Amino acid sequence: AFLFILPTWPIDVWTAAMNKVAPDLDVRTWPDALGNVSDIDYAAAWLPPANVLKGLPNLKVIFSLGAGVDAILKDPTLPADRPIVRVNDPDLTGRMTEYVVLHVLMHHRQQRRIDDNQKKRIWNSFPTHAAKGLSVGIMGMGVMGRDSAEKLRDLGFRVAGWSRTRKAIPGVESFAGDAEFDAFLARTDVLVSLLPATPD
Repeated sequence: AFLFILPTWPIDVWTAAMNKVAPDLDVRTWPDALGNVSDIDYAAAWLPPANVLKGLPNLKVIFSLGAGVDAILKDPTLPADRPIVRVNDPDLTGRMTEYVVLHVLMHHRQQRRIDDNQKKRIWNSFPTHAAKGLSVGIMGMGVMGRDSAEKLRDLGFRVAGWSRTRKAIPGVESFAGDAEFDAFLARTDVLVSLLPATPD
């Protein structure tokens, strides 16, 4: 059986989608439709409450439906021997990229200053600069980091990425490892962290 553990998301959307692509699959939901927990082989989760995953004795794989696995790793009772798989979904990547681009642009265009001036009824203009005048550094160059870097690059920002291993992305300067971290920070005006919230 396949179990959804999504305490803060509309579960009907997920179960309907799963039933559409796998109509013969026994799909269950936490907490109301668990059935016999010994039958549950797979769980897709986001923010699972403590002890829920521990209570699934035959669980083979945990799928993380969020941007990372940190929400699952926070569970102190998490079975250590169960693999956790992060789902790479284009919609999730797109939403994270939109969020990154939004906040870089808000900083670059001084949106908070504009909003503050508007509240004070101050209509003076102030200098702004082209995107090429701002260096954006992205820590974590996985799927989301790469997509964010490419979108910011396409807007004209000077973009660099830092990760454990060097990445080759056209138009994006690459830094790798601890030895290059200080140089990465030194060239960065706006820092974006898309690192997983794990001990590594």
